[in-house]
Amino acid sequence: MAPARTLLGRAILTIAAAGVAIAVVLGTATLRNLRFSSPAGGSSSAPTAEVAVHLPGEVYQLAFDRSRDAMWFAYMAGGEGDWLYKLDLSTLSLQHWALPTYEGNGFLSQVLVGQDGSIWVDEDYRIIRFTPETAKVATLDLDLKVPGALPSALDPNSVNPGTWVSAMATTPDGVVIGRQGVPFLTNISNELVASKGVPLPLGFTGCRDVAELPDGSIAILSGLSDPGRVAVLTGGGAVKSEWPITDISGNSRFAVDAAGGIVVSQAPALALESNGAVGPLVAADPKLIASAVAADPRGGLSLFDGIASVMYRIDNGQIVSTVSLPTIEGYVQHLGPPVQGVAYPDVRAMAVDSTGMTWFIVGRDGTLMRTNL
Repeated sequence: MAPARTLLGRAILTIAAAGVAIAVVLGTATLRNLRFSSPAGGSSSAPTAEVAVHLPGEVYQLAFDRSRDAMWFAYMAGGEGDWLYKLDLSTLSLQHWALPTYEGNGFLSQVLVGQDGSIWVDEDYRIIRFTPETAKVATLDLDLKVPGALPSALDPNSVNPGTWVSAMATTPDGVVIGRQGVPFLTNISNELVASKGVPLPLGFTGCRDVAELPDGSIAILSGLSDPGRVAVLTGGGAVKSEWPITDISGNSRFAVDAAGGIVVSQAPALALESNGAVGPLVAADPKLIASAVAADPRGGLSLFDGIASVMYRIDNGQIVSTVSLPTIEGYVQHLGPPVQGVAYPDVRAMAVDSTGMTWFIVGRDGTLMRTNL
């Protein structure tokens, strides 16, 4: 048996950014090192947005599968039947497979495409590995009590009790997860064997997300007990650099592009250099808000500003193209009784395919849309 890995592995992680907005859209953030490369060629036609498919219900995650030219997402009906879906991008046809019943609604779950082509889903205290070629569903149920967890995680009277999965990313050998109240990452092999991984610095216990940079460094987003920070760690867990991030939420996520640029949803848009320098993501628009954002495999990124209701294509720190998404005037409900206002598109997750097409879930309409930015 191979020794337990303490590194995330050298390959770049592919993570679907999940920027979740609600009726009155919350701000989100983007971290960039401003090293996007422009894709070759490009479309001469004006960007448009259209509905690709109607979703089966509430969906909060989206993952692009390059080898199969497909998108994956999970629909969880809160104990009434859970399903993993594959959307073939060339035909827009859907396939689905049953998942073990789960009591939650999938709001904080993630779906990732493994580096070996397997599909991974996390469900609070369960990790699922799905093999599409055989339709095999393998599960690992996680124990509530984790040796070394903070006492507050096991105290039912604390603010955030429990040791649920708070973050997940793929590795060459499987996935790595963060857990609420657990001061280290946990490696899960393709055989669903768990082992202790990289220790986490103070404030990053229960990290909101984790990713690897091209040089092998580990990026982490602070946990619920911290106002908001991003740190870059060595493979052994030493802090290389750290930045404060404001206005992040419990469901803020990372996405990483081939140049090592980190994207964080749910905070003011910032551009961070690996040496610690900080500036606006787009110099021409220093107040740009990223309600959802996803890296483009060709280089650059797609970004949705929920305040302006505009989708942007950004390359090399410049806005290349835009498309406006319609708002709806009427009564809007947000943590209280309905009030007269404007309903913004509820863009919950985004992913960009290998042609540069941006796919995004609009929760209010229950649709998966696409735009040719």
